[in-house]
Amino acid sequence: DAERDFVVQLYHAEVASVDERVGFILEVLEHEGRLENTVVIFTSDHGEAFNEHGHWEHGSTYYDELMRVPMIIAGPGIAPGHEVATPVSILDLMPTLQEWLGVRSHDYWHGQSLVDALEGKEPDRGPLYFDGVYNPSERDYRDALLSDNLKLIAHERPDTVELYDLAADPGETVNLAGSLAADAADLLNELLEFRLKYAEEYGRMLPLSEGTSDTSAVSEREKILEKLKSLGYVK
Repeated sequence: DAERDFVVQLYHAEVASVDERVGFILEVLEHEGRLENTVVIFTSDHGEAFNEHGHWEHGSTYYDELMRVPMIIAGPGIAPGHEVATPVSILDLMPTLQEWLGVRSHDYWHGQSLVDALEGKEPDRGPLYFDGVYNPSERDYRDALLSDNLKLIAHERPDTVELYDLAADPGETVNLAGSLAADAADLLNELLEFRLKYAEEYGRMLPLSEGTSDTSAVSEREKILEKLKSLGYVK
């Protein structure tokens, strides 16, 4: 416990250091009279685990200590202090900026624009899918789906799922997959649809780099598809 507390203190110190440096940037923008015309987005790619569910660091689970990250957006025309209750994703940032700033870009983003949320409205956001990660200590792949307050975590073994009500149990301590079996089954079906959709998409989207022959690209696609098949993602 003492070692864990010490590591947590180090992490808090690191967060405080980042906060201080963000403050330096904002002070410079304000000093130069550019802050009022600047879009500021503060977010993170992941949280950190400190043995809450028997895991440390990040990259191998889908519990909220890793998945719940900050997303603060400030800029011209955005009313300060508005909090969005609907769960959103950092995947939504690119289409949001594309629409908000009028920037031409690709049209195949997985996220959706949150411009309505910047205008003070609740976004109409569907379920959030979290792609597969590998947990080396348990030799297990898993992916997850968040729909309203229910989060389903699916494991490589088809009969192993976890279901949590984040509103009633934010610490994700009570697995409801047995008591809410119908909800778990519905969410699992949705998750499998996302899994198949993105597995097929990955196979299509592997680009041909300059100087790469069609033969080698096809071979690389076949390798990826074989790996996806071995994980049960495609048949």
